[in-house]
Amino acid sequence: MVARLPRVATGLLALLGVLLLVHQRLTMVKFKALKSAGYISPSLFWQDVQEHVGLAGSDWLLAACIALVAVSLLVIEWRGKQLTQFYIYLVHNNRRALVFLALFGVVCVRYYFAPGMYWGGDASAHLAYAHLAARSLAAGEWPLWTNFLGCGTPYLQFYGFLFFVYVAVLDLVCRDFYWAIKLALASAHIASGLGMFCFVRLLCRSRGAGLVAALAFMLSFWHVQQVLVMGRYPLSLFYAFLPWVFYGVECALQTEDAKRRSAHILWGGIALGLLAWVHPGYAFWGTCFVALYSALRLAQERDRAALWAVLFFFAIGVLVGAVQTLPMWWERSYTVLSTGMVLTSIPDPNWRHLIYWSNHMLHAVPLPLEYAHWYGGYIGVSVCALVLAAVYCSGRWRRLAGALPVLLCSLAVALLLVFAYRWSLLQALPPLRAMNAARYLLFVVFFASALAGAIAPVLAGLLRWRQRGVALIIVALCLDLLPTTFLDINTTPSGQRDEMLDEMAAEAAEYGEQMPPGRAIITLGGMHPYLAFSWGYFKTATPLAQADPGNLLPASNLFANPFGQFLNRALGQVSGGMGDEIKNSQLIRAGIKLLNVRHVLAAQEEGKTSWLTFGGQNPVLVAPRLALYESSHLQSAFSEEEVERMLWKPTGMSRLEVLEQVYPIVGLIRRMEVAPSGSTAQRILLADYGGQPDLATEPNVEVLAHRLFNQYVELEVDLTERAYARLAYAWYPHLRVEVDGQRVEAWSTTGGFVCLPLEAGRHTIALTPELSPLRRALWTLCGVVLLAALAASWRVRRAI
Repeated sequence: MVARLPRVATGLLALLGVLLLVHQRLTMVKFKALKSAGYISPSLFWQDVQEHVGLAGSDWLLAACIALVAVSLLVIEWRGKQLTQFYIYLVHNNRRALVFLALFGVVCVRYYFAPGMYWGGDASAHLAYAHLAARSLAAGEWPLWTNFLGCGTPYLQFYGFLFFVYVAVLDLVCRDFYWAIKLALASAHIASGLGMFCFVRLLCRSRGAGLVAALAFMLSFWHVQQVLVMGRYPLSLFYAFLPWVFYGVECALQTEDAKRRSAHILWGGIALGLLAWVHPGYAFWGTCFVALYSALRLAQERDRAALWAVLFFFAIGVLVGAVQTLPMWWERSYTVLSTGMVLTSIPDPNWRHLIYWSNHMLHAVPLPLEYAHWYGGYIGVSVCALVLAAVYCSGRWRRLAGALPVLLCSLAVALLLVFAYRWSLLQALPPLRAMNAARYLLFVVFFASALAGAIAPVLAGLLRWRQRGVALIIVALCLDLLPTTFLDINTTPSGQRDEMLDEMAAEAAEYGEQMPPGRAIITLGGMHPYLAFSWGYFKTATPLAQADPGNLLPASNLFANPFGQFLNRALGQVSGGMGDEIKNSQLIRAGIKLLNVRHVLAAQEEGKTSWLTFGGQNPVLVAPRLALYESSHLQSAFSEEEVERMLWKPTGMSRLEVLEQVYPIVGLIRRMEVAPSGSTAQRILLADYGGQPDLATEPNVEVLAHRLFNQYVELEVDLTERAYARLAYAWYPHLRVEVDGQRVEAWSTTGGFVCLPLEAGRHTIALTPELSPLRRALWTLCGVVLLAALAASWRVRRAI
């Protein structure tokens, strides 16, 4: 057939795209009123829609128009092969196919641009990190530290940073944080389809194969469920980069020109390294799958030059990725990562998750109760059917070697990691236990999509349908997966506490470019800590003593968060008669003072909320003595459920006294003997120290100035006598501590805070984060690789 554009099919497809975009803005937004979302039957879903969603006549008319256009497209294909002609036109050259995928992708990912923002799942923590990165870039700083969370934390040094920096750059351009997030997610999703097209087209030497693979990868619902519904926002970039890494491998294997091959090796290796900049855990397994795929392809090629090309490819990738992974491993002892990471307690996906149609709001076939969780998602019956066809064809026709065996083998390994996750042999691998089984579905979706693309033209050829066969396969994919894009889950938190948060925000705004010098503790009852802390920071711009449980320094993990949990229990009982006891508790006031807390937003019984404000706080506490106190004393022997039972058990003690007995953080605070007034204590507790333990003085301190920024702290203090000073800021070996312009060695307290000796008199103390020597060296090497890649591309361009 001649490659010409069929006008009727083009017009109907354009109209369908416009109708879907309008439907998203006018109708789908109403589905936010649903009280439940997830694994519910169609009948329950429809009942909820009737009760909570006010659908108007215009909504039904819009739905009817969408259905009418879709049926019309099927009719013109049946009567005149119009969709087949459109497909032939698209695959005539690469540019047409890529432009179509980009435009089609905008329609597919329209749910990202729904009004509001999704704060559920892990999204809240990632939104806070992205907002902090945007704040840093806007101030001309690289986001390597923040004083807004956890008493100070190198939050992005021990977590993939690339997504947050990407959002920060977009925020600088569009000046709207929510739009920056949406643009980042949508552009990454579309880029994943473009990358898959380029990879499979090159592997199979077929644009039709690339088109099928790209559509399957973009439309697979697990893709959006993992990124958006579960709130794993950074993975959007991992999905985007992964196909380009495999494309780089194929370029390195298939390119014969030495200059071009060098450029492909360098850029492909950089793409491999960028996976670690997005998420080190996924990058480890991504690198393993790239290695498996490369080994299988080398076995087919049997080319010594290709072998050396792949080896250099991996060397570059490991070097670039080491910027993130090597310091994380080498410096992990300073963070909670020192204890390792195990996610085996999370439920595993079942095969039903993969083939039972669902867009999370609606499940076509109810899942058994034991599988009614979100750790698994629909990848498409059509995709699974194409995979089964590939298995059948590869075994029946040996002449179909090439891409199919390589992709089948890779998919088999990915499926093994998902469905044989609990095998003892696999559980013996620590890297496997660091991720739960559902996380490996990312690789299942990738290889299943690539395999669907690879088999599509082969299957069409075997059935003698050729171009029309591939076009019909694309139609089947869209009929199966495009309905999953009817989705809108954006639900920004709101409630009775917003008024209090707004008042805190107004107070914070008075400080301008600086931060409020007093922190807040938010004890929002049973709210998830990711959401409680992230929403509190986002709404108030006030530094929080607490932070989310992962990737933190001991100051938050051992002190601030446990004290927040203690307060959550204590203050949650205020309406039960503990009000006066809490207000008069010197121990609680001491803990508040040690964290330099001004505001406590406390959830109580019956949904009531109290806002407690403390005055006279400052970030410096002095003592004449040091004492040993092991960090092991801060490990709690009781779970939250056991604490709840003990509160109601008759013991002869008040509830507050019971709480003080079961929370180890109380023992540390008591041991310090903080004075009721002023900023003094009898002793500062260290896990290890050397020097004079007792100065035999009676010091006092006055804080003359306290200037606090996102990544910088400056204090001016006046001491009456020699003393040991404890600063309410987290200790970290690469946090530069200066006294009167001279760098000094600071100690870490048992709770993970900065401690240093000071002489009597006035002093200026400055805290400034810096990269470790290892990180600086790796960044330098990464810069060399980037320059080499640019030089290689320039050489190729000159040779053209």
